[in-house]
Amino acid sequence: MALDFLNKQAGIAETTQDRIGTGSFTVDSGIYQAKITKAYLQQAASSKAVAIVFEFALPDNKVLNETVWVTNKTGENFYVDKKSNKPAYLPGFELASNIAFVAIGKELAELTPEPKVIEIYNSELKKKAPTTVQMLMDLVEKEIIVGVQKVLEYKQAKNQVTGAYEDTNETRESNEIVNVFTTSGLTALEVKSGAKEVDFINKFKEVYTSDYLRDKTKKATKAAGAQSPNQGVTTPSLFGATK
Repeated sequence: MALDFLNKQAGIAETTQDRIGTGSFTVDSGIYQAKITKAYLQQAASSKAVAIVFEFALPDNKVLNETVWVTNKTGENFYVDKKSNKPAYLPGFELASNIAFVAIGKELAELTPEPKVIEIYNSELKKKAPTTVQMLMDLVEKEIIVGVQKVLEYKQAKNQVTGAYEDTNETRESNEIVNVFTTSGLTALEVKSGAKEVDFINKFKEVYTSDYLRDKTKKATKAAGAQSPNQGVTTPSLFGATK
């Protein structure tokens, strides 16, 4: 399976500056040495959207999982910005591209997926089961630094009328990867610009201290208990399930 659909395209500008960002277990916000233990493709059940599922081994035997959507439902890795009316790459595509670049110095489209059988959760069986996935073996066992934020958000539950997953009144803490760095601390942009000394990672650490928490509940308008059935948003996941 070739990754030609993830090629970068003429006429779409790449991000020109590193971003600090906005705002099962969690780690505190900060930077962590990480080894990529899994990186495989996930196809949405009801659209052309594609994600890369990453698993990272962190210090103290902790594991960080991140599902990064690299294309939209029409299979494109870009969108048209409403303000500028110009195409821009999806944030997920840029993040996954940066992971590949800081890990091995390659673009996503240069990688070749290989079929591998691993144990992942099967929503029909309601347990983990051996499953064939398209693994990006070029990335497996490679080490990088991940910049992580801790997030407070509403838990979700399935709406029995629409089948969509919606916010509940309960909250949970989770983690999100905001930026990635080489093992020496350089961002993908710094490597591409020829930088020899780290800079941005120091700014990142100033913002994402161990007590940093991005509270997504403040922007949520209602919890599911007050929602009408058509307000839920469904996110495709493995085996036709949603999350």
